[in-house]
Amino acid sequence: MVLWAADAERGLIRIDGNDRRQVGPAGRLCASPGQVFCAGERDCCCYDAGGRLLFRFPGPPGVGGMTAGDGMIYLLSSDADSISAYASSDGSLLCAAPAGVYPQGLCVRPDGHRIAVAGGAAGEILLFDAQLRLLRSHRVPGMAVGVGFLPKGMAALCAVGDREISTLLLRISPWGVTEELFSCPEAPCCLHAAADGCAVGCHGAVHFLRSDGRTRRTLPCAFPGVIRQCQGVPLICDFSTGRVLLPNGRTLYRGEAVEDALLSEYNP
Repeated sequence: MVLWAADAERGLIRIDGNDRRQVGPAGRLCASPGQVFCAGERDCCCYDAGGRLLFRFPGPPGVGGMTAGDGMIYLLSSDADSISAYASSDGSLLCAAPAGVYPQGLCVRPDGHRIAVAGGAAGEILLFDAQLRLLRSHRVPGMAVGVGFLPKGMAALCAVGDREISTLLLRISPWGVTEELFSCPEAPCCLHAAADGCAVGCHGAVHFLRSDGRTRRTLPCAFPGVIRQCQGVPLICDFSTGRVLLPNGRTLYRGEAVEDALLSEYNP
Protein backbone atom coordinates (compact mmCIF):
# COMPACT_ATOMS: atom_id res chain seq x y z
CA MET A 1 0.00 0.00 0.00
CA VAL A 2 1.12 3.54 -0.78
CA LEU A 3 0.38 6.46 1.55
CA TRP A 4 -0.33 9.85 0.03
CA ALA A 5 -0.13 12.73 2.52
CA ALA A 6 -1.09 16.27 1.55
CA ASP A 7 0.94 18.66 3.70
CA ALA A 8 0.49 22.41 3.22
CA GLU A 9 4.14 23.00 4.12
CA ARG A 10 5.75 20.06 2.31
CA GLY A 11 3.41 19.46 -0.63
CA LEU A 12 1.85 16.18 -1.73
CA ILE A 13 4.06 13.41 -0.37
CA ARG A 14 3.96 9.86 -1.77
CA ILE A 15 5.32 7.24 0.63
CA ASP A 16 5.99 3.69 -0.57
CA GLY A 17 8.09 1.91 2.05
CA ASN A 18 11.41 3.74 2.20
CA ASP A 19 10.63 5.73 -0.95
CA ARG A 20 9.32 9.13 0.17
CA ARG A 21 9.06 11.96 -2.34
CA GLN A 22 7.11 15.07 -3.16
CA VAL A 23 5.06 14.71 -6.33
CA GLY A 24 3.23 18.05 -6.40
CA PRO A 25 1.38 20.71 -4.42
CA ALA A 26 -0.86 19.77 -1.50
CA GLY A 27 -4.66 19.87 -1.48
CA ARG A 28 -7.73 17.72 -0.93
CA LEU A 29 -7.45 14.14 -2.12
CA CYS A 30 -9.49 11.33 -3.61
CA ALA A 31 -8.71 8.19 -5.60
CA SER A 32 -10.26 6.24 -8.44
CA PRO A 33 -8.86 3.01 -9.92
CA GLY A 34 -5.26 3.70 -10.96
CA GLN A 35 -5.54 7.44 -10.26
CA VAL A 36 -5.05 9.87 -7.39
CA PHE A 37 -6.53 13.38 -7.58
CA CYS A 38 -5.33 16.38 -5.60
CA ALA A 39 -7.31 19.64 -5.61
CA GLY A 40 -5.12 22.58 -4.60
CA GLU A 41 -5.59 26.33 -4.53
CA ARG A 42 -4.95 26.89 -8.24
CA ASP A 43 -5.92 23.69 -10.02
CA CYS A 44 -6.50 19.96 -9.69
CA CYS A 45 -3.87 17.39 -10.58
CA CYS A 46 -4.35 13.76 -11.57
CA TYR A 47 -1.51 11.30 -10.90
CA ASP A 48 -1.09 7.67 -11.76
CA ALA A 49 -0.48 5.19 -8.93
CA GLY A 50 3.27 5.65 -9.30
CA GLY A 51 3.08 9.41 -8.76
CA ARG A 52 3.44 10.56 -12.39
CA LEU A 53 1.37 13.61 -13.32
CA LEU A 54 -1.19 12.65 -15.97
CA PHE A 55 -3.08 15.91 -16.42
CA ARG A 56 -4.29 18.97 -14.58
CA PHE A 57 -7.50 20.98 -14.83
CA PRO A 58 -8.97 24.13 -13.27
CA GLY A 59 -11.16 23.52 -10.26
CA PRO A 60 -13.55 25.66 -8.22
CA PRO A 61 -12.31 28.09 -5.57
CA GLY A 62 -12.02 27.07 -1.94
CA VAL A 63 -12.30 23.29 -2.34
CA GLY A 64 -13.85 21.98 0.86
CA GLY A 65 -13.88 18.33 -0.15
CA MET A 66 -13.71 15.92 -3.06
CA THR A 67 -14.71 12.35 -3.73
CA ALA A 68 -14.75 9.92 -6.63
CA GLY A 69 -17.84 8.49 -8.30
CA ASP A 70 -18.43 6.33 -11.37
CA GLY A 71 -16.15 7.97 -13.95
CA MET A 72 -16.49 11.31 -12.16
CA ILE A 73 -14.74 13.41 -9.57
CA TYR A 74 -16.95 15.59 -7.38
CA LEU A 75 -15.52 18.78 -5.90
CA LEU A 76 -17.24 20.81 -3.21
CA SER A 77 -16.56 24.55 -3.17
CA SER A 78 -17.06 26.27 0.17
CA ASP A 79 -16.30 29.64 -1.44
CA ALA A 80 -18.70 29.28 -4.38
CA ASP A 81 -21.38 27.36 -2.39
CA SER A 82 -21.50 24.71 -5.09
CA ILE A 83 -20.68 21.16 -6.09
CA SER A 84 -19.13 20.31 -9.46
CA ALA A 85 -18.57 17.06 -11.35
CA TYR A 86 -15.53 16.46 -13.57
CA ALA A 87 -14.67 13.56 -15.85
CA SER A 88 -12.00 11.40 -14.23
CA SER A 89 -10.58 10.65 -17.70
CA ASP A 90 -9.54 14.20 -18.61
CA GLY A 91 -10.85 16.66 -15.99
CA SER A 92 -13.53 18.19 -18.20
CA LEU A 93 -16.37 19.89 -16.34
CA LEU A 94 -19.59 17.91 -16.70
CA CYS A 95 -22.13 19.64 -14.44
CA ALA A 96 -22.51 21.77 -11.33
CA ALA A 97 -25.19 22.74 -8.81
CA PRO A 98 -25.75 25.05 -5.82
CA ALA A 99 -24.94 23.34 -2.51
CA GLY A 100 -26.01 25.31 0.55
CA VAL A 101 -24.06 28.08 2.25
CA TYR A 102 -20.38 27.38 2.92
CA PRO A 103 -20.89 23.61 2.44
CA GLN A 104 -18.70 21.43 4.62
CA GLY A 105 -18.71 17.82 3.43
CA LEU A 106 -19.82 15.39 0.75
CA CYS A 107 -19.90 11.67 0.06
CA VAL A 108 -20.94 9.26 -2.68
CA ARG A 109 -23.21 6.30 -1.99
CA PRO A 110 -21.36 3.00 -2.57
CA ASP A 111 -23.38 2.28 -5.73
CA GLY A 112 -22.34 5.68 -7.15
CA HIS A 113 -25.92 6.76 -7.88
CA ARG A 114 -26.36 9.33 -5.11
CA ILE A 115 -24.25 12.18 -3.71
CA ALA A 116 -24.96 13.78 -0.34
CA VAL A 117 -23.72 17.22 0.71
CA ALA A 118 -23.64 18.83 4.15
CA GLY A 119 -24.94 22.29 3.29
CA GLY A 120 -23.08 24.18 6.02
CA ALA A 121 -24.73 27.33 7.35
CA ALA A 122 -27.88 26.58 5.33
CA GLY A 123 -28.65 23.89 7.90
CA GLU A 124 -29.59 21.22 5.42
CA ILE A 125 -28.48 17.93 3.93
CA LEU A 126 -28.78 17.82 0.14
CA LEU A 127 -29.22 14.64 -1.88
CA PHE A 128 -28.28 14.64 -5.59
CA ASP A 129 -28.22 12.05 -8.33
CA ALA A 130 -24.96 11.33 -10.14
CA GLN A 131 -25.61 14.18 -12.62
CA LEU A 132 -26.12 16.62 -9.69
CA ARG A 133 -29.87 16.95 -10.06
CA LEU A 134 -31.27 17.79 -6.63
CA LEU A 135 -33.58 15.03 -5.42
CA ARG A 136 -34.43 16.27 -1.93
CA SER A 137 -33.17 18.29 1.00
CA HIS A 138 -33.47 17.68 4.73
CA ARG A 139 -33.43 20.42 7.35
CA VAL A 140 -31.16 19.78 10.33
CA PRO A 141 -30.46 21.77 13.51
CA GLY A 142 -27.61 24.27 13.50
CA MET A 143 -24.88 23.98 10.89
CA ALA A 144 -24.48 20.85 8.77
CA VAL A 145 -20.76 19.96 8.87
CA GLY A 146 -20.66 16.32 7.74
CA VAL A 147 -22.70 13.63 6.00
CA GLY A 148 -22.39 9.94 5.25
CA PHE A 149 -24.47 7.08 3.87
CA LEU A 150 -25.75 4.35 6.18
CA PRO A 151 -27.23 0.99 5.10
CA LYS A 152 -30.64 2.62 5.50
CA GLY A 153 -30.56 6.38 5.15
CA MET A 154 -27.86 8.91 6.00
CA ALA A 155 -25.92 10.22 8.97
CA ALA A 156 -25.75 14.00 9.45
CA LEU A 157 -23.19 15.72 11.68
CA CYS A 158 -24.35 19.06 13.06
CA ALA A 159 -22.79 21.91 15.03
CA VAL A 160 -25.44 23.16 17.44
CA GLY A 161 -25.58 25.86 20.11
CA ASP A 162 -25.11 29.62 20.27
CA ARG A 163 -22.32 30.61 22.63
CA GLU A 164 -20.84 27.13 23.04
CA ILE A 165 -20.87 24.84 20.01
CA SER A 166 -21.51 21.14 20.58
CA THR A 167 -21.87 18.02 18.43
CA LEU A 168 -25.10 16.35 17.34
CA LEU A 169 -25.21 13.28 15.09
CA LEU A 170 -28.51 12.41 13.43
CA ARG A 171 -29.77 9.48 11.42
CA ILE A 172 -32.03 10.47 8.50
CA SER A 173 -34.22 7.61 7.29
CA PRO A 174 -35.05 7.11 3.58
CA TRP A 175 -38.44 8.68 4.42
CA GLY A 176 -36.88 11.78 5.98
CA VAL A 177 -37.47 10.85 9.63
CA THR A 178 -34.62 12.01 11.89
CA GLU A 179 -33.42 10.54 15.17
CA GLU A 180 -30.49 11.39 17.42
CA LEU A 181 -27.63 8.91 17.40
CA PHE A 182 -24.94 10.70 19.41
CA SER A 183 -24.08 13.99 21.06
CA CYS A 184 -21.12 15.44 22.95
CA PRO A 185 -20.20 18.89 24.33
CA GLU A 186 -17.19 19.41 22.04
CA ALA A 187 -17.47 21.09 18.65
CA PRO A 188 -17.70 18.74 15.63
CA CYS A 189 -14.95 18.43 13.01
CA CYS A 190 -15.74 15.61 10.58
CA LEU A 191 -17.67 12.41 9.99
CA HIS A 192 -17.09 9.02 8.41
CA ALA A 193 -20.07 6.67 8.09
CA ALA A 194 -19.90 2.94 7.34
CA ALA A 195 -22.16 -0.10 7.47
CA ASP A 196 -21.10 -1.01 11.00
CA GLY A 197 -21.25 2.50 12.49
CA CYS A 198 -19.76 5.98 12.36
CA ALA A 199 -16.53 7.71 13.32
CA VAL A 200 -17.20 11.21 14.62
CA GLY A 201 -14.31 13.64 14.88
CA CYS A 202 -14.70 16.32 17.56
CA HIS A 203 -12.25 18.76 19.09
CA GLY A 204 -10.03 16.56 21.21
CA ALA A 205 -11.18 13.07 20.17
CA VAL A 206 -12.51 10.66 17.57
CA HIS A 207 -15.52 8.68 18.75
CA PHE A 208 -16.03 5.30 17.08
CA LEU A 209 -19.73 4.45 17.30
CA ARG A 210 -21.78 1.33 16.79
CA SER A 211 -24.66 1.41 14.33
CA ASP A 212 -27.05 2.28 17.17
CA GLY A 213 -24.93 5.28 18.23
CA ARG A 214 -23.32 3.72 21.30
CA THR A 215 -19.63 4.47 21.71
CA ARG A 216 -17.36 1.57 20.83
CA ARG A 217 -14.15 3.39 21.76
CA THR A 218 -12.58 6.85 21.76
CA LEU A 219 -9.21 7.95 20.37
CA PRO A 220 -7.64 11.15 21.75
CA CYS A 221 -6.94 13.46 18.81
CA ALA A 222 -6.42 17.22 19.00
CA PHE A 223 -8.18 18.27 15.77
CA PRO A 224 -9.38 15.40 13.56
CA GLY A 225 -10.00 17.29 10.33
CA VAL A 226 -10.44 14.32 7.98
CA ILE A 227 -11.50 10.73 8.56
CA ARG A 228 -11.63 8.42 5.57
CA GLN A 229 -11.51 4.70 4.87
CA CYS A 230 -9.01 3.54 2.23
CA GLN A 231 -8.63 -0.08 1.19
CA GLY A 232 -10.50 -1.07 4.35
CA VAL A 233 -8.17 0.96 6.59
CA PRO A 234 -9.51 4.06 8.42
CA LEU A 235 -7.16 7.06 8.31
CA ILE A 236 -7.38 10.10 10.59
CA CYS A 237 -5.73 13.43 9.79
CA ASP A 238 -4.94 15.48 12.89
CA PHE A 239 -4.73 19.05 11.65
CA SER A 240 -3.30 20.28 14.95
CA THR A 241 -0.30 17.95 15.21
CA GLY A 242 0.28 17.34 11.48
CA ARG A 243 -0.11 13.58 11.83
CA VAL A 244 -1.88 10.83 9.90
CA LEU A 245 -3.12 8.20 12.35
CA LEU A 246 -4.64 4.75 12.42
CA PRO A 247 -7.56 4.08 14.80
CA ASN A 248 -5.16 2.43 17.27
CA GLY A 249 -3.21 5.70 17.52
CA ARG A 250 -0.24 4.57 15.42
CA THR A 251 1.29 7.41 13.41
CA LEU A 252 1.77 6.73 9.68
CA TYR A 253 2.98 10.23 8.82
CA ARG A 254 4.16 13.18 10.86
CA GLY A 255 4.49 16.48 9.04
CA GLU A 256 3.89 20.18 9.46
CA ALA A 257 0.35 20.96 8.28
CA VAL A 258 -1.38 17.82 7.03
CA GLU A 259 -4.56 18.53 5.05
CA ASP A 260 -5.59 15.09 3.79
CA ALA A 261 -4.30 11.55 3.28
CA LEU A 262 -5.23 8.34 1.55
CA LEU A 263 -3.91 4.86 0.76
CA SER A 264 -3.72 3.46 -2.75
CA GLU A 265 -2.60 0.24 -4.36
CA TYR A 266 0.48 0.19 -6.57
CA ASN A 267 1.66 -2.77 -8.63
CA PRO A 268 4.63 -1.65 -10.75
